[in-house]
Amino acid sequence: FFWQHQQTSNCQKLSAAMPLSTLRSSSADTFAEECLKSNNITENAVRETLRLLGVPATKGRERVKPKGWPQVRSCLFGLYARANTVGITQKTRTHPHVAELLAAYGQKKRPSFPFTSITVNVNWAARPHTDAANLGASLVTALGKFKGGELFHEDAAGDKQVRLTENVGAHYKKGSCVRGFESQVKGRWLEFDGNKLHYVKRFQGDRASLVFFTTSRYGEAKPDVRMELGETGFHFTWSNPRLADFATKSCDRQEAPAAPAAAPVEASSDVQQSEAEKKACKAIMDLLNVNSNQKGGGGTQLYRDKMANLRRKLQALPAETSNRIEILLAEADGNFEGKTNATWRRFLPPALGFLRASKEDIAKAKPKASPTPYAPIGPVQSAVARAKKLKLSESNPSKRRRIA
Repeated sequence: FFWQHQQTSNCQKLSAAMPLSTLRSSSADTFAEECLKSNNITENAVRETLRLLGVPATKGRERVKPKGWPQVRSCLFGLYARANTVGITQKTRTHPHVAELLAAYGQKKRPSFPFTSITVNVNWAARPHTDAANLGASLVTALGKFKGGELFHEDAAGDKQVRLTENVGAHYKKGSCVRGFESQVKGRWLEFDGNKLHYVKRFQGDRASLVFFTTSRYGEAKPDVRMELGETGFHFTWSNPRLADFATKSCDRQEAPAAPAAAPVEASSDVQQSEAEKKACKAIMDLLNVNSNQKGGGGTQLYRDKMANLRRKLQALPAETSNRIEILLAEADGNFEGKTNATWRRFLPPALGFLRASKEDIAKAKPKASPTPYAPIGPVQSAVARAKKLKLSESNPSKRRRIA
């Protein structure tokens, strides 16, 4: 397999000692090019590309690498910012098709998430740190055959608490406690705030992670750098208004995250709700209270049960109303991933608007719908727009995606 290395409790076992593929790294770029030509943008294609690449050892990453490890295997594709320079990394230029494949993989899985850079880490667990050069929002996934390796990421609403054994930057002191979530990102995608405390738990097996982010100095990139990044396959919109929302002020890093800007929701306090609408609203609030990442498991089944109950309540509503809400529920199902932050919740407050809920009830629902501060709002706005435009004849309940 892959990297053929098992992480142990002995930190002195250097990542530099891990066997590499005997193939030349140039074959990784050739393989990536063939994957792009055949539209093979899959996890297996990325894994094989990294195997052929042989991610090099570096003596950098001092603030991040485990104590006692002089080297770790890590490399950066896309944009970098160092001293007075913002440019394209050398790894991107020597392996342009690898860079393009990784960018295409991230864009395929999370098309609304903007990023200028991709960090690849192989077989090491980052110690508690914050990403100083990161704009804030990060997107991560892990590949390989391993056990453990969960990502702890700070969140005021988290169900875990860790006590720091060392100072981390200027905002986190030794002995202080930080609350957050532990998320398994193996084969899954998680958005989190990289400016807040996070680290990787120890693991056994072969683990690689891909971290997609926007460098905080992206605005300093010159036109030729911007064009080169685009030619490498990074579909980054430099004027994207969402980037302003991604930034995390350093003084706010230990405060509870603010909820993202809300998707348009229609509300009315003047119209009397029917009993069927009231029951559907209650079912939505019950669903919002589901913790799909609850301790001890069972979150997925609870989600299924509450979603099924909501859909039963919709059957008592006029077809036009229920079909519009079903568009939002289908999006929630499509975004559901067990044992991760519940980004599926963001599609529910707009459904209250279609049920003529009061502004007060919708205001109560919004905080529950925002488990992470950087969940993209674009998909919600798109779903709401489609629901508003829906004509009764266009509805096709048979196309619903259910959680199996």
